Amino acid sequence: MRLIFMTKRNIILILFVSAAIFAGGCKLAGILAAGPSKQYILPEYDLKPDLQEKIYIYVSQPAWIDTPVNIRQEIADKMKAYIKMNFKKEYVPENILTYKDASFANNNTADLNPSGAAEKLGAKKMFYIEIQGLDIIRLSHQFGYYSAEMKIGALYYDITQDKKLWPAGSEYKVLKYDIECEKGAEKLGSKLATANAHCILRHFYKCKKTKFKVAEEAVDTDFSDW
Repeated sequence: MRLIFMTKRNIILILFVSAAIFAGGCKLAGILAAGPSKQYILPEYDLKPDLQEKIYIYVSQPAWIDTPVNIRQEIADKMKAYIKMNFKKEYVPENILTYKDASFANNNTADLNPSGAAEKLGAKKMFYIEIQGLDIIRLSHQFGYYSAEMKIGALYYDITQDKKLWPAGSEYKVLKYDIECEKGAEKLGSKLATANAHCILRHFYKCKKTKFKVAEEAVDTDFSDW
């Protein structure tokens, strides 16, 4: 009797789901058919094996870009923090190197060789991040509100092989950000750097589709003319 009951229950369940799909159309069918792998965007490059070796994070800022905060340090700090957050098992603190480990490279002079600096630190790989455009506007002098647009060029590089590992095809990954209003220059810089860290590193691990995009990311801006 128990077997008969279970069979009837399963039949009823199948009929109910079928009726729901028929009533809801293809959209509901697609949701029910989507497995766990459909909810993630796979990495373009797997960073996990590289975290066993030293990786240098270098941020370049042209001299003509003047900011009320040290955006270079903010970007490097947030990159390191996001690597720690997204690669908890593989993360080794002393393997992620930034300006704090390379005071000789912190002057951002035009004649500095980032690959040479990375090699001097014993790094095998390097995140090269270039601030290609940054426009910060003070909206309110009284209350300290700012808006900002930023354009970044980023790549991941193998120092030992003198080879770009990411992105595939293009010279570097172009990322653009737009923040309409934020109180305080420090918060603004932190928000830009946080968005940038996510938008770079999301290509290096299996990222949930719902978290892949962020509000600060700009798709089409005037930066294309820069």
